[in-house]
Amino acid sequence: MDSYSILKRGLASGYRWGYPPHFESTRAAMRVIMGLNIAVFGAWTYASTARNEKWHRYLTENALLSWAHVRANHYWTVVTSAFSHKAPMHILFNMVSLNAFAGVLYTAGGLGLGPFHIFALTLGSAVTGSLGFLYYRQLAAKQKDGRFGPYGQHLPSLAATGLGASGVVMGFAAAATCIAPFQPMMAMMIPVPVPMWVLTGIYFALDAFMLGSNDSVGHDAHLGGAVFGLAYYMVALRRFGGVSQLLRRGGRF
Repeated sequence: MDSYSILKRGLASGYRWGYPPHFESTRAAMRVIMGLNIAVFGAWTYASTARNEKWHRYLTENALLSWAHVRANHYWTVVTSAFSHKAPMHILFNMVSLNAFAGVLYTAGGLGLGPFHIFALTLGSAVTGSLGFLYYRQLAAKQKDGRFGPYGQHLPSLAATGLGASGVVMGFAAAATCIAPFQPMMAMMIPVPVPMWVLTGIYFALDAFMLGSNDSVGHDAHLGGAVFGLAYYMVALRRFGGVSQLLRRGGRF
């Protein structure tokens, strides 16, 4: 979609004060999502600083993802764990990244996505990120020698727990990149803006390469979230332009 078409579409739909018609509602949806993350982080912080065992046990059973919790019928942890952070730097990095990618969605297609798509992206990426985490742990348990892949990485334990919005961040990143692949973005350790397709491609490649490493990062959850973001764009967001328009011009979409 060219600039003139975006402007014309936005004016016809009721731009106010230079913002797309769905700008405020989309931003309000993001405030709700980020507020939930901050609230759960606050609960973890209280449980830790107050040494409140009751709170800590409740959060562990209801806001951490693991096979043990799923087998105990705590299926909601597939979603709630994606709003859960214990470490200040973890939530800070995720919220800053989430807000950065959401900024592209505020004005997507000259209209903005609207709150429905924001909530759908969040919940869908949370679920697929968690399923990716669980699937890879299940795969690890089936490896007789405890190793996987050409690099001989040690696979993570089936007893591992996961939390954090990183899968949701990658879902937003994938969708935003498909909508605006050439949008310049800043990133840590990169001193100049780079196109979003480069930035997201680097994140995706690193997660794929580090899958099975001994670090504490949920690379499997990141990949699961990214897959949903891409799929959601293909199913529900193509009309906002971006990759779909490029492929149509090439006669492939």
